[in-house]
Amino acid sequence: MHVLMIFYKRIQSPCLKCKNLSKVVLKHFKPMIPNSFHQLWQEGIETNDYYLKLCGSGGGGYILGFAQDFEKAKKTLKNHKLELVYRF
Repeated sequence: MHVLMIFYKRIQSPCLKCKNLSKVVLKHFKPMIPNSFHQLWQEGIETNDYYLKLCGSGGGGYILGFAQDFEKAKKTLKNHKLELVYRF
């Protein structure tokens, strides 16, 4: 599965909102998240290196990631195909 990343180095407030959203999605939409991403999702929440969000529907979805330190997230997620889609 493709992980699209948004890098937000200078903005603090979205960090907490992204973390909370990531927790809600993991808790309530876990059956829709591929099993291979469950532990990875939880690790992002616990380490604060990145936060993930499930997007799309009908089998054509993707995972959107948010990270304050893109290089750190890239190292942690090195075994996954990442694409940086926005930087602010």
